[in-house]
Amino acid sequence: ENNEILHGFAGAYYVKTELGINDKEILNAIKYHTIGAKNMTLVEKIVYIADAIEYGRNYPSVVEIREETFKNLDRGILMEIEHKEKYLKSIGKKSHPNTDKFKKEILKELNK
Repeated sequence: ENNEILHGFAGAYYVKTELGINDKEILNAIKYHTIGAKNMTLVEKIVYIADAIEYGRNYPSVVEIREETFKNLDRGILMEIEHKEKYLKSIGKKSHPNTDKFKKEILKELNK
């Protein structure tokens, strides 16, 4: 349904089947780099946010999200998720269930 989500899953499949890479952390980082997931490792979180804030991105708040990410990874991720939620709502869509779970987990980490 959504190529922006599917390419992560397709990419992980390709890397595993065609390149023979079986490292779960690498495969999950590729698979979930656009939607997030529960129990993401540090590497997986970095790949997730790196995709969202890379210097080719030019959307409202990206500069602020980048700056916050460099100060506090989880706060930067939360800002990015909240920005994505607002955007999706503006076009009549909802965030992926994985993203919702990821957000809850990030909030829990930040409130420790």
